[in-house]
Amino acid sequence: MGSLLDNPDTLEQSHRNFLHVVNDTRDWLNTPPEAHPSYSQQEQSVVELWRLQVGDHVNARIAAYRCREKHTVQTADKRRPHHRSEHKVFQIPELLDLILHFAGPEAQVRSLVVSTAWLASALSVIGSRNNNDALPFLSSCVPIQYGQSIEDDILAPVRPSAEQIEQFNLHVASTLDKQKWKQFKWIYFPARFTQLRDLPETSVHSLFDLNRRQANDNFHYPPQLEPPYWLDLSQLEINPYLCLLFSEEDRILQRLGRWEISIRTSPTLDTLLLNSSVSTKLFIKAISSMQVTHPPCRSLGIYQYSTDELTEWGLYAPWGTHALWTTHALMRRIRRDDGIRVADLLDALHSLAPEMLSTWAQKAEQLRNNIKSAHWIDDHWKIPGTPRFHIHLEHSDMPDEPSPTMPRDMETDTETDTETDTETDMETDMETDMETEMEDVLGHAAHITRPAYIAAIPFRGSREREWIPEKLIEPMKSETERWPINWDT
Repeated sequence: MGSLLDNPDTLEQSHRNFLHVVNDTRDWLNTPPEAHPSYSQQEQSVVELWRLQVGDHVNARIAAYRCREKHTVQTADKRRPHHRSEHKVFQIPELLDLILHFAGPEAQVRSLVVSTAWLASALSVIGSRNNNDALPFLSSCVPIQYGQSIEDDILAPVRPSAEQIEQFNLHVASTLDKQKWKQFKWIYFPARFTQLRDLPETSVHSLFDLNRRQANDNFHYPPQLEPPYWLDLSQLEINPYLCLLFSEEDRILQRLGRWEISIRTSPTLDTLLLNSSVSTKLFIKAISSMQVTHPPCRSLGIYQYSTDELTEWGLYAPWGTHALWTTHALMRRIRRDDGIRVADLLDALHSLAPEMLSTWAQKAEQLRNNIKSAHWIDDHWKIPGTPRFHIHLEHSDMPDEPSPTMPRDMETDTETDTETDTETDMETDMETDMETEMEDVLGHAAHITRPAYIAAIPFRGSREREWIPEKLIEPMKSETERWPINWDT
């Protein structure tokens, strides 16, 4: 592919036009140029200072997730013992159990570190058969999976409020207006809203047009004619105890129809995912057999940030400039026919955490090196500011080892008989190969929204603020033709 781009004069006019589109796309995306334009003396001084300051912030964030050695066992605290001061009613186990039961999961989890008595009472309540917050598995509740039709009379998805639906409609209109019909960024809206049967007609048409444009009409996905389907985790109720397990430093985030779970700061190899305190271990034991969602789900996919080959060739694909930029690579799928439990998810995350942290650290090092020659206009901020897993709703039949390799037609082949291959035939072959490759990557029976579900990332401003403070986002207006910054990428 590189040899073609090096000699644009030898290309057909259609391919030359495509190269112009690629260049315009790179400018629109604030892609770093091969050679920066000359800056005024003032701007050059600000750029150099900006690089130093941003480099310090990036270094600090990398250091925050560098594994440290285990602490040696500390001696017991010799301070005077802390006397319990709660009301006497809380010292009666039966009453404390009853109070914590009605207080809810958050109060129960906080009670784990109050005292030994409160710990025992909280664990008793959490593990009780009468605890409906534990998402008990019902024999009549068949686990669901990605792409399955929703049958409301059996299982119903989470229903947003009328106010939330109104806000969603405004959000759809605003987001699509920002994009101005451009196809340079994957846009995904949670299925909790998009799969509503009574979604306003204007939003239905806008979403359908968006999905068709994002698919470039080259993918033959099942048409979205008779919603709804189970498509993402926003339609499911997450186990509240699972959320509270990662509430430290707000390490769990629910957005874009997925869960994002981050590694701990200043971890050891044994505490990448969770701390090793006695209360945490007892808490995990108490919730390990609980379902992770309601309704229960049969398959989850665990992904990590990746810039694989699919990302590299996708930008130049002749069937369109829309590509899987900054996609996420599958690490593992977990399956369980009777519904995935907390222990299943935690075991998988714990075993994958070292690999995920290592990959993030490598990408963060690349970011640090890129900053040394960057301008604040450049969009280097694809790498998440924390090493984190992306967890998606999946289908149990999806393959375990996707192979996002370059299609055959995109490789240089000097032995091809060009006289017998028409341009139309080549494009058809490329589209067919891409469909095959994308099906391997995206999985079984991909819905038309599946590519966006996997590849969508927040807008640039949100990503950049994970790394640097507001004052460094844009220290001054650039005097070059590259300005202004495009925040809609």
